[in-house]
Amino acid sequence: MFIILFIYFLGYKGYLFLNKRFIKAIFAFAFTIATFGFIVTNIETNRDSKGLKAFIYKTQNSLTELFEPIDTKNILKDRRVLWEHWRAYEAIKAIDQVNGNGFKAWIIGMGFGSQIELDTYVNLDGKKFTKLPSIHNGFINVLFKSGILGLMCYVFFIFHIFFAHQKILTKDRNISLMHKLIIASSLYMLVNSFVINGIFRPGEFSIFLYGALVASIYKFKKSDSTT
Repeated sequence: MFIILFIYFLGYKGYLFLNKRFIKAIFAFAFTIATFGFIVTNIETNRDSKGLKAFIYKTQNSLTELFEPIDTKNILKDRRVLWEHWRAYEAIKAIDQVNGNGFKAWIIGMGFGSQIELDTYVNLDGKKFTKLPSIHNGFINVLFKSGILGLMCYVFFIFHIFFAHQKILTKDRNISLMHKLIIASSLYMLVNSFVINGIFRPGEFSIFLYGALVASIYKFKKSDSTT
């Protein structure tokens, strides 16, 4: 959420338009993430930490949970380790299932009603589940449901939002602000898709925010034309 807040701050300040300021924003963003990562990773914590250190431990683990390779068989021997690598585990199981269903599954996916076989169980809302209808990684989730074609459409949609609102020349501060926030929202969708299912998460607001911002632009344009 801190990263998302920083993205919207850069968008509000106009640093996400593709110009020299955007290069500065990239360096600022990379420097901030690198500094934050260096500080966090050098604090000694463990799974039994309390208070602020418990939050720092969860932050440290979030990076390895997303990107660290894991052995899905050995990791089941200790469920504490499994939970710490849960996002990676469920993503690997989804890919394994697609791979096991051949070329067609890679192209068009397993279908929207398909579920990910976990080869273990999870307790959710007091019930045991051995299958899940969706997973945290939005990109892998789209790949699992609709294949490479669906994933390409999903990524294209996000990048279309980002680029379609770049070359907007207007003196209206309200309309300009809407475009800035839309660009920031596209980057939010991109980052969000790595951790909490992207725009397909139940209750996800980013796609509704995008629609509200587009509607606001048309509203302001209509208001200007009538006056």
